[in-house]
Amino acid sequence: MELIYKCLIAFTTIQRILELFLSKSNEKHIVSLGGKVIPEVNYIFMVLFHASWLLILIYYTFLSDLIFNSLLFIPFLLLFLIGQSFRILAI
Repeated sequence: MELIYKCLIAFTTIQRILELFLSKSNEKHIVSLGGKVIPEVNYIFMVLFHASWLLILIYYTFLSDLIFNSLLFIPFLLLFLIGQSFRILAI
């Protein structure tokens, strides 16, 4: 189960990075159709928040000595899969 967990963390990290490229591609497409980009003051904070979340997740998964709790794994795996389905629907 711990290997599955580590694979899910790696998958999620790669998925988030690929979504950045998809987002930029979508932005370029919308701008080419006449859309406008409105600069957000809080955007940098969201970027920093998401980047630090991913870095902390990677650190605790691969570099720290935390004890893996297999009893909590299944319920949180189900929550993860539900969240992933909502994210995919939104994209």
